[in-house]
Amino acid sequence: MQPRAIIYADATAFPVQVERLRNPRLRGYPVVIAPPGARAQVLALSFEARQAGLRKGMRLKDALKQCRDVVVLPPDERIYARATQAMNKVLSTLSPVFEPERYGHTYLDITATQRLFGGATDTAWRAQKELKSRLQLEVSVGLASNKMVSKFAAAVIKPSGLRRVPQGEESTFIAPFHVGLLPAVTKPIQEQLLDLNIRLVRHLQRLSLPQLAVSFGQDAVALYQNARGVDPRPVQPPDRAPRVCVSRTLTEESNDLEVLRAALFVLLEKAARSLRSSRFLAHAARIHIFYADYREAAGQCRLPVPSNMEIELYPAVAALLEKTLVRRTRVRALSLVLFDLKAQPRQLPLFMENSTAKTAALTQAIDRIRTRFGEEAIRFARSMLCP
Repeated sequence: MQPRAIIYADATAFPVQVERLRNPRLRGYPVVIAPPGARAQVLALSFEARQAGLRKGMRLKDALKQCRDVVVLPPDERIYARATQAMNKVLSTLSPVFEPERYGHTYLDITATQRLFGGATDTAWRAQKELKSRLQLEVSVGLASNKMVSKFAAAVIKPSGLRRVPQGEESTFIAPFHVGLLPAVTKPIQEQLLDLNIRLVRHLQRLSLPQLAVSFGQDAVALYQNARGVDPRPVQPPDRAPRVCVSRTLTEESNDLEVLRAALFVLLEKAARSLRSSRFLAHAARIHIFYADYREAAGQCRLPVPSNMEIELYPAVAALLEKTLVRRTRVRALSLVLFDLKAQPRQLPLFMENSTAKTAALTQAIDRIRTRFGEEAIRFARSMLCP
């Protein structure tokens, strides 16, 4: 079989690059992206800001003290999302198999398309050249036989350039990296590795599979493979299955659970009505939480009973919210995704439970009222606290 060829395109300091495209006068100045607020942290920064001693994650007030002439810009996620879409559109001309990781970072599987562009290295150079000429983006490109090593390769040549890791040299290449960068190393595993004084990948490479199994059990195989440059994860294109996605930014940031429940129910009403109009039933739900400090959390669950009625969906979705909401930090926005959709049967069940029949009748009546008199004509009490 032909060996895999995976590209990782990393637009260094992507938000800063996008802001400089919007305002070229920012070029050459130290720039940081940070939200307003006394507790704000630096989310992204330019090369000039790094030279001044600033770093990602430091408190904004400390950054302002250390670099007096730094330019502070609030994050604009809408623009970053559009720029990422444009970047992925360019990359998709080289291969249809691409996987966006986050803003300005994308995997591209060129295994089956190398002959069209003159080989893997030529395709990687072309990707970098196209992003520069068409979008004015400086991109570091890693090329390797798997996702993990290609990402490591892109990291060593920032802010731009191309680094190729030949097949068979993966283990040697990743040996100097910190173990925390391996995909199989979760936070608990990393703490356990540090307790064992295993900090670099080369330290982990010295352990055999039986030795790892003693301490890490079922995670031992993945650790053993990652330490030797093996990553079987495929490049997964964005899911194009039908889904309903709704989001809401709170008018006032809050960590009050009742307020967040109310906001979630408003989202659920909107999503459920969309399901009913398209005659789908949801089998699973996902919640994204966007905190005031611009950190994020996500969780998903299977729904006990597939449904398109908010009254039936709410208990499972509310429980998912409480499970996902593990920080005390105020929340600025919520997003709800209902997925794994199946067509609703045209014929009702012969022996429908009485409570389900009443819920369906109530839901239909509410839909008719709102269609005739507007969305605010009738509201559930649990949504009244939504800001």
